[in-house]
Amino acid sequence: MAHHLPQLGIMKRALVLCGGGSLGSYEVGAWRFLREKGLDDFDIVTGTSIGAINGALVVSGEFEKAEALWKTVEADKIISNGINFYDGMWYNFTKADFNNLVALAKDYVKNGGVDISPPHRAARQGDRPAQGFGLEDRLRDHHRHVPGLPAAQRRH
Repeated sequence: MAHHLPQLGIMKRALVLCGGGSLGSYEVGAWRFLREKGLDDFDIVTGTSIGAINGALVVSGEFEKAEALWKTVEADKIISNGINFYDGMWYNFTKADFNNLVALAKDYVKNGGVDISPPHRAARQGDRPAQGFGLEDRLRDHHRHVPGLPAAQRRH
């Protein structure tokens, strides 16, 4: 028995964004390129982890805010004892750099990986990054129903 996919007849443009922490900055760079080429009108935007956050910014059309977020994010706001690596760090290694690196290594060994609790603590304290961008309301306003898929339900 042969199965045939239905012919839709209309091409859709989709943007699929991956997870992976700092890869989010590359996604914003790719978004910049697509904007410059006039290729940033997407029918579907989907993402995982940091890709979902960037996807929310794409859907809301907040490129400048996305770029500002990635230009100002600091490692210690994402992981405990995070280190902001900079050009020349290894050539001008300071005692503070050494102490930060040791603290990060100790946390890594103690926790079996990096401690990603800082953003979770911030969220529990009401300091939600997405809240500053007004994304919750904008996502509701920009929601597009895709034929064949159930409409998204807001979780409380």
